[in-house]
Amino acid sequence: MKLKSAIYLMLMLCANALHAGNKIDPPGNNAIRCNGDALSEEECAIDRKDALAEGCISQQELNTIVSYNGCPVCKKGKYKGWCPVGCFVRGTRILVLDTTTNQQAWKAIEEVAAATACYRVFALTSDSRLSHLSFSDFAIRFSTIGPENKPLVSIKTKSGATLEVTSTHAVVLANGNGVLAETLKIGDELIDNDGSIDPVAEIIRPTTDDDVFNIAVETDDVLSHLIVAEGFLVGDQFLQGSKLLNTTLLQP
Repeated sequence: MKLKSAIYLMLMLCANALHAGNKIDPPGNNAIRCNGDALSEEECAIDRKDALAEGCISQQELNTIVSYNGCPVCKKGKYKGWCPVGCFVRGTRILVLDTTTNQQAWKAIEEVAAATACYRVFALTSDSRLSHLSFSDFAIRFSTIGPENKPLVSIKTKSGATLEVTSTHAVVLANGNGVLAETLKIGDELIDNDGSIDPVAEIIRPTTDDDVFNIAVETDDVLSHLIVAEGFLVGDQFLQGSKLLNTTLLQP
């Protein structure tokens, strides 16, 4: 019992690391998800402009939301939260460095999202190419948790691997392009973290009443927003809704 209590206390301390002091709380605290509604870049820009104009948020608070690649949510001029999109289902394994043991490990996304200060996420380095993938461990900027109303995208590859994400989650194809999961089709080729190619063999669209989860890497480098989930290169929260989707992220 004493050991369990000590582990629980350690996780609580890690999960409650200090965060910024304005009213824009990091996700996982007061922030809210879009509840399955994928906002386009244009729609998000309008929401940001309207929120600022009606005094729902200040310019400084808007800057904070933009740094999270999020959209403010206001009702009758009152701030309610902000909205990130694109997530993993419970149980999805993320490649991380466990800072409590200093060991590389595969951890379920809900564990990582609940104790972000206890993990660093392996993501691509800026010098990575399709012909040479290079990884390093990065701190986690924030995590998100919330419901998903739209059908998920459950992908099974030729090798038998499975990846299950929300429809707006970013996935990297073998040509280096980042695309939304909902646009995938049979035969599309995903990239394994060892650089090998694994074609999509089956896609189904299950529904869920469970929460979904995501994380954002602490980096300003585009490539380092590509992390490893269930062995595949995928985007973190930051890439959802950005101009970078449907463009070449990884050069040959």
